[in-house]
Amino acid sequence: MKKSIIFLIPNLKHGGAEKVLVNLVNNLNKDKYDITVQTLFDVGVHKKNLAKHIKYKSFLPFEFRGNSYLFKLFSPRFWWKRIVSGHYDYAISYLEGPTSRILSGCTDNNTKKIAWLHIELNTPALASQGFRSVEEAKMAYNSFDKVIAVSNNVKECFLNQIKLEHDIEILYNTNETEQILEKSLSPVNN
Repeated sequence: MKKSIIFLIPNLKHGGAEKVLVNLVNNLNKDKYDITVQTLFDVGVHKKNLAKHIKYKSFLPFEFRGNSYLFKLFSPRFWWKRIVSGHYDYAISYLEGPTSRILSGCTDNNTKKIAWLHIELNTPALASQGFRSVEEAKMAYNSFDKVIAVSNNVKECFLNQIKLEHDIEILYNTNETEQILEKSLSPVNN
């Protein structure tokens, strides 16, 4: 039986984490995993690069100023129930901040929750961005079954700000090396 995985990310805009997420989900074994990518906002150039077998859904059709305040108004549990529907074996916040806060509201004890950190959160304000406070961020991140960082620096910066009750695992970004090598042979137009 396939394992169901949902990846929650704010959008699929032009950022590096967004591109790496598309690389990752496109290369996961589709015979082993039923994969959903969900965005908070239905925007981004990388959406068109998702493989056909990847389910895609979004919460709101566009981004707007002040959206981070909206997501802080209600509890993580409230947002989890409204944004993410259905049961998943794994729920992964693929960026720090609002999606990690939302995912921490998952009440399904059979869902493994994972937070994936991509940037160096080297101040309390950065580490708690998307949360009401540093204490709320600490509670949320400690509720995850696993926290992953893309580098040792990302891990160390985070642990200096948020004390976790468990260790952080390092998983480097996925790159499509063959595609990069193939594109390196293309002529460059000035």
